[in-house]
Amino acid sequence: MRSRGGGGAVWHTGNVADALVIVGERTSDFAVLDVNVAGDLVYPVAEKLAARGVPFVFTTGYGRAGMPEKWNQTPVLQKPYDDRALSKTLAEMLQGV
Repeated sequence: MRSRGGGGAVWHTGNVADALVIVGERTSDFAVLDVNVAGDLVYPVAEKLAARGVPFVFTTGYGRAGMPEKWNQTPVLQKPYDDRALSKTLAEMLQGV
């Protein structure tokens, strides 16, 4: 997740519980969410971000085929990916923001 207001701050965590705290306490321009974080699915974080209008992209080794139908309109970046693929996906996602 990146902070609003000029960028610079990047928040990251290795578990869903901490990610939920971050989303509850801070405002982000966007987020990159790994679907499976230490064995927990990241969908509760996605719900909070969606409710706040924060754009996000999922990353997963399963690609779109492994995603629940609810998230069909959310960008998915299949792992492994490189910096160019991430940059392209973020640029496309943030175009309309």
